[in-house]
Amino acid sequence: MHYTTLLSLLAVPAMSIYSGLQPRECIFPANFTITNFEAVTDHLDSTRNYTQFSYYDVSTGLNTTCDHNANSKPSTVNPGAWPCKNESVVFRFDINEPNPELVLTEMLCPESNAKIEATGSVKPDLNCKNQTFETYCVSMTSMTGDFVSLEPAPPGRR
Repeated sequence: MHYTTLLSLLAVPAMSIYSGLQPRECIFPANFTITNFEAVTDHLDSTRNYTQFSYYDVSTGLNTTCDHNANSKPSTVNPGAWPCKNESVVFRFDINEPNPELVLTEMLCPESNAKIEATGSVKPDLNCKNQTFETYCVSMTSMTGDFVSLEPAPPGRR
């Protein structure tokens, strides 16, 4: 009996942290979908490298395109990440990694003072074609990734 009471008391603060931050209109999504993923690596001029794809979160209804190319500016609030057209989503991807992973972070509850970030990743199943001056990679299928982290945004973000 004492163990049950103690466990119940320990669970309440963790639940209250998120329920206290979650306004009625805030949705905490479970997953996201990536489509039309492609990446190019230029073997002579890395400024010509690019990555592009479409992002969709059915839970929040957020639908945006994402790209990183020579004209892209890195995220000012999430160092090392690139903003999508809808800046509520940022991503990281390096095709030169041995097993490249696309990491996405979506800012939730934009109308609230309690900024929450959901982060997840997918490993694209890439079909690559090596050419003399570049490598062109595309994912022939859509990818669904799970959000594995849901936590308050660090101070200074958004």
